[in-house]
Amino acid sequence: KHIAEGLKRNSALIELVLSYNKFQVEGDKALAEALQVNNTLTYLSLHQDKITQEGARALIETLKVNKSITYLGLGLYSSKASKNTRRKLRSVDRLLKRNVEDKRKSDESHRIAFEEALKNDGKGPWNRSKLMVVGRG
Repeated sequence: KHIAEGLKRNSALIELVLSYNKFQVEGDKALAEALQVNNTLTYLSLHQDKITQEGARALIETLKVNKSITYLGLGLYSSKASKNTRRKLRSVDRLLKRNVEDKRKSDESHRIAFEEALKNDGKGPWNRSKLMVVGRG
């Protein structure tokens, strides 16, 4: 729960590995709730956390809202996974692919705006005279 509370206020962390933590239902739900408001985290690893069915449902619902996560490691890609589990994983895959594509489009539009600003003496489509480039490094 403490990690989830921190994620709600997070504005810098982009990768988080929580593998082998064995969250309970409460922890799964708290994490899913936090990810609904967090828009900076892009990589989340939950390998071997034994996510509960309720937690998995909550994460899938969260991914319908959260557009920043592009990688969610669950460690469930097994040939022994049930048909229902494989169906849920396909749903997660579709949502993550949407996020990756949206991010690619956003990055491309920022690149174009940056190039336009360089050509026009620092003035871009936002009609301001200064350009600020902030990295995630």
